[in-house]
Amino acid sequence: MAPRYGTHRKKMGVLAGVPDLTFVLSSGLVVFIELKSPTGRLSAPQKAFQARCEAENIPYFVIRSFDEYIGTVRGFATC
Repeated sequence: MAPRYGTHRKKMGVLAGVPDLTFVLSSGLVVFIELKSPTGRLSAPQKAFQARCEAENIPYFVIRSFDEYIGTVRGFATC
């Protein structure tokens, strides 16, 4: 990511490590999704956020393809 893009996001209030997408389902369940390329890796702040979610049993997904995204989101329909 270009440094100026990160600076712009920080000015908008985006916190380091917070996933790209957040869903609040009708059941009240919150689900986080981090979008990555097939070879992309989580940064240290992203890993820390993921660990906090896992410790609290909050669904957190790392999605690496459009098909994986569609399959994951379709799974929300049962929640």
